[in-house]
Formats: sequence, C-alpha cells, structure tokens
Amino acid sequence: MTTASGARELPFARPIVWGALAALPPYCPVCDVSYVCSGTVEEDGALAIGEGTRFVCVRGRLDGSPVPANAVAGEVVEWVVDRSIGTRLELATETWQTRVELSDVAGGSTHVTVTVTHEPKRSGWWRRTVRRKATERMVQATVDSELTKLPDHVDQMGEGRPGSSAVASGSASVDEEECGWVLHLVGTVNAADVSRLQLRQRLEELPIVAIDVRDLNYLDSTALPLLVRWARRISQGNRQAVVRGVNPDFDQMLSVMGLTSRFLRDG
Repeated sequence: MTTASGARELPFARPIVWGALAALPPYCPVCDVSYVCSGTVEEDGALAIGEGTRFVCVRGRLDGSPVPANAVAGEVVEWVVDRSIGTRLELATETWQTRVELSDVAGGSTHVTVTVTHEPKRSGWWRRTVRRKATERMVQATVDSELTKLPDHVDQMGEGRPGSSAVASGSASVDEEECGWVLHLVGTVNAADVSRLQLRQRLEELPIVAIDVRDLNYLDSTALPLLVRWARRISQGNRQAVVRGVNPDFDQMLSVMGLTSRFLRDG
C-alpha cells in the first residue's frame, strides 16, 4: 500500500469549497470525467449524495451513451458535511482511495488536504519491491494533480469570481406580496443555517408561493430535499414552484442534481 498527501489553501470560505468538491456531476469538465450514480438515497426525487453512494466514472462525456462495461466503479466511503469526503475506486488490479479534508483558515480561506492511497489487488513481493519507487511517484503525482485542479473546481461552480471569497451571513425572510408569501434567501446558507433559519418549518407551515435567490451566494445541499418537497406540494395544487432572481450558481446546482424541471425560473 502506498500513500501520499498534500495541501493547498484556497481563498474561499469552507462552505463554498465544499459545494465545489462534494458533487458528482453528470460531467466534470475539470477532470473530463462523467459520473453515473446508483444506489443513492433519494428523497422525493432529490439525489442525496453521501456515505454509501455508489457511482461509475467514465473518461469524457457520455451524452446519453450507455456506460461501458469496463467503467471504473466507485463508492463514497466518508461524508462529513462541510468537513471531509472520501472515495474508493475499484479497478481490476488495484484500488485507489482519496480523502479530502477541509479546515478554516484565519481571514476566511480554506485549507484543503488531499490524501491518496494506492493498493494493488494482486502482485508478488518481488514485483511490488521493484515497482515501489515508480508507484510512489505515481501516487504523489496524483495528489499534486488533484491539488492543482482545486481552484478550477471552485471556478466551475461559479464561485471563483472576484469578491466571492467574502462570506455573507446567511439569512431568510418571508414577505407577503401580491402573488402570496415569498421566501427570500440571502448570503451563504450552510448546513447549520438550514436548521437555524428553520427552512423546513417555513416551507411546510407557510403558504410559500415563490423563493427569491437573487442575493443567495451559497445553499447547502441539505436544503435541496426541503425545496423538492415544497415544489411537490405546490404542484399538487396545480401550480408550479417559482424560483425568482438571476443566480447562475443556484441554477447550476439544480442542473447538477437533476432538479431543474421541478421549478419554474422567474428571472
């Protein structure tokens, strides 16, 4: 078994970095890899990625093509929201495990540690000894490559714009307008804020007809099942769940999670 680690500091708040790294999108242009998830937990149609999620990854875009029989199989083996994620890839002759750990840095930045472990499934002692140095270089090169791509992953989620490292306090308010009650989400709403702001209670107990996201910088994925259940209740009344405000980051998150069709975008 061979293990290598490395670290890099990113000038973005931890929830933003987590949002960029903890997704298994249908296609990641940074890695040029397509992901197909299966065996995941779904709540009212929302894809909930977490520990135990299984997936396959394929080089390039699938674009609806069948998954090749030799696609690499993987599993999420660790999932601590906003803190760490670990994956395991199973190949015919070897196993790769990657662990990404996030921690806060003074000034609002995030320290990212990447650890990669390689283990051959079958190989004689002599062969492993001869190839040890080459394997060590390969594993370290994998770590270095993952660290190099970190800023691109954040940029891909739309968070790499100037000034995006500033973290606005997450807030939520409900206003009565001509169309009905509208929920306004503002700033960075992480996992703790979802509970603190009582989003579940507001969406379930109030007759919300629209959600305004124009001033939303980040929304933790734990809020998505709440939004899906709200949209489902709205649809039972022969109405569509309306999401207001221009917000490319929010729209991309819906697209990645396969939820775009559940909401009517206004703006």
